[in-house]
Order: sequence, then structure tokens, then C-alpha cells
Amino acid sequence: MSNPTSTTTRLNVVAGMLNWLGRCLLIVPEAALLVVLLAVYPALGMPLTLALIVVLLITVFTIRTLALQIAQLAIAAGRLDDAKALLWLAQVLYPYSADTLALQGTLLMAEGALEQAEQALRSAVRLLPTQPSFHVALSSALIELGRPVEAARSAKQALMLAPEFAQAYLCLAEAERASGTTNAGTEKLLRIGLGFTKRAEEQVALQCALAAYLLSERRIAEAALVLRGVEAILPGCPAPRRAALHSMLGELRVSQGQTERVREHSQNVEAAATKGGNLTPDWRTT
Repeated sequence: MSNPTSTTTRLNVVAGMLNWLGRCLLIVPEAALLVVLLAVYPALGMPLTLALIVVLLITVFTIRTLALQIAQLAIAAGRLDDAKALLWLAQVLYPYSADTLALQGTLLMAEGALEQAEQALRSAVRLLPTQPSFHVALSSALIELGRPVEAARSAKQALMLAPEFAQAYLCLAEAERASGTTNAGTEKLLRIGLGFTKRAEEQVALQCALAAYLLSERRIAEAALVLRGVEAILPGCPAPRRAALHSMLGELRVSQGQTERVREHSQNVEAAATKGGNLTPDWRTT
């Protein structure tokens, strides 16, 4: 008579292996297929045929990975047409990649196709719900679509997965601002996010959001201090990001009545746009 406990354990092990295989098929299908080929090789033989299949799988994986990486760099640099061509190639090689769908969503956001971006990002989240950057990108799209409650939910999900994710704090604070529920907790979120920033553009975006909050609270001196720090960091940001951030900074200067500084930021936006090609308008995602 079999032991129910040992049977349950075996079933759990099998379920875990199937779940792992399913995740591999979604993330790196080539690797999962290689594992299967190596497992059945002793029974099938056919070394030449299997070797050719292995070489083909490795080639496909390499091309797809490079296409995604270069597409991501192209989006960050504002070269949207290049990114679109590379994403098309990645989708042809494997249309069910969560990474490809997430990058497609980011590209669609940069092009202003927000509804389509939301669909692509939701598909990416469904395929790989444990990736915090997908939730942040979705949160950014929902903010732009005017749905701050859903945006806050996505940002909180990202923070549950990665409490050190600076952009998630920014999205959550922006969602609260958009829904009219800003309070002292909003400032705390932004300051926590600043403690986790790793790149200049992240720091500038968070500081701009913090300055906007401080201005809304009539804390003018503190806001001015934050904005001076922003202007010192801004030259280190990539050109397309710098253009979008200069635009943000100009809006904050408008609220302060500093028209001369607004003109300066407008000129910087034009210069960065000329240097960087197409602009990536959403400064929350990278």
C-alpha cells in the first residue's frame, strides 16, 4: 500500500518540474528544447540531425536576444524605427516572449499609442507576472491613460516584487497625484525612491516629481533647492530623456513664474531633440 504523503510529494515534484519547464518555454524556449533534446538523445541517436537542431536553436536564441537588447537601447536613444524593426524580428523568431511584448508596449507608449501599449504590457504581465519592470511600465501607461487607481495597483505590485525599484515609487507617487490623493506619504514615497536611484534620469525624474509636490504644498524654498539639484544632474542624462526632463523642468519653472528659465529649458528641449532623434516622452520607463 502506497504512502499518501510520499505520493503527494512526488506529485508536487512533478508539478514543480512542469511549472519550471513551462516558465522556461515562455522565457527561453530554446533552452527548454535543448534540455529535452539532450534527455532523449540516448534513445534517438541521430547525432548529426540533433547537432544541426542544437546549432539552429543556439543561433535563433542568439539572434533573438541581441535583437531585444539592441531594440531596448534604440528605444532609450529615441530611434523608434530601428527598435520597431528589431522587435519585428524578435517576434518572428518567438511571438510569445514576455520580454518582446513588454518592449513592444514601451515602444507603443513612445509612439503615443497608449491603448495598444496597455494591451501589450498586460500580455507581458500575464506571461511573466514576477517581473517588476513589466508592472511599472503598465503603471506608466495607465497614468497616461488617466486611470490612476489601476496605475497605483500596478506600481504596488512592482514594489511587492522589488522593494528597491525606484521607478515603482515614482509611478505610485504620480498615480496618487493624478487621483488627487497626495499627502505626506507621497513625499515619503519619492524620497524612498531617491534612495534607490541608480541612473541620472531616474534621479532627475524623482526630484522633479518631488519638486512638484513641494510646490503644491507651498514649500517654495525646498522646491527651489531640489530644482537646483536637478539642473546639476540633467546634463548626464541621455539626449532623448534629457529632452523630456527639460520639458518637465520647464513646466515646474512656469509654476514658479520664472519665464526666462522656461525659455532656456525650451531651447534645451529643441537641442536635445535634434541630437537624439525621436523623443521618448514617458520619463518613468526606460
